Amino acid sequence: MRSPTLYVDFAGDAALRRSVHEQSGDALMYSRSIGGTHWSELGTVSGLPGPRTVLFFAPSQFTKRSAPPPEGWGPEQMQQRVGAAWADFIRRVGRADDPWLRIVVERGARALQAAYASLLNGQAGARTGLTLTLQT
Repeated sequence: MRSPTLYVDFAGDAALRRSVHEQSGDALMYSRSIGGTHWSELGTVSGLPGPRTVLFFAPSQFTKRSAPPPEGWGPEQMQQRVGAAWADFIRRVGRADDPWLRIVVERGARALQAAYASLLNGQAGARTGLTLTLQT
């Protein structure tokens, strides 16, 4: 028996989505489409086995959450929750002693090659933002 599986698709690659649905079989419990980073591979996919793929669209979610209870939180509660979440986010990313993202500026072909190798080898830090240029 396969483990229950959840598929969250940021790529939008139609062939990949079909493959995931077909290979997962009955184990696929949920499928969500969020993005389209592989824009050259976008496409509609019909007749997929398993659950229907649900599209995430931020404005629709905002409208849904702003609906009066019990369907949503209501507009006032929605604004309060968004404001609290935003304030928490700003506190976290604004910490000088532990920055959320550390910007690193590197120059030259060697720096570019090292950064690329680090990324390919899985050694690049998720909290490091690289700005690379070939100009020295």
